[in-house]
Amino acid sequence: MERILTTQELAEWLNSKPVLSSNTTSTQIGYTLIIRDLSGLSIKDESNLTHNKYMVVANNSYGYPIDCGEEQISQLLELKIEDIKLRENES
Repeated sequence: MERILTTQELAEWLNSKPVLSSNTTSTQIGYTLIIRDLSGLSIKDESNLTHNKYMVVANNSYGYPIDCGEEQISQLLELKIEDIKLRENES
């Protein structure tokens, strides 16, 4: 599962993007996930570093880019949570 280390610069950039508030969640594994909406950026826009529609930002220093319709976000969010759990268990 693709994930990106969120540097301070990337975190600042993502913080300037809108949040899909209906999809902000705290998971049962103790992480807060915030979905940033990048859909307003053109894929050709050089400021769109991930060329994806959304970025799930976790408080574990990683971002998880996703490219789907808004109605599919909850399904992909479950996959991201499973990925976080697996990586946590490997540590």
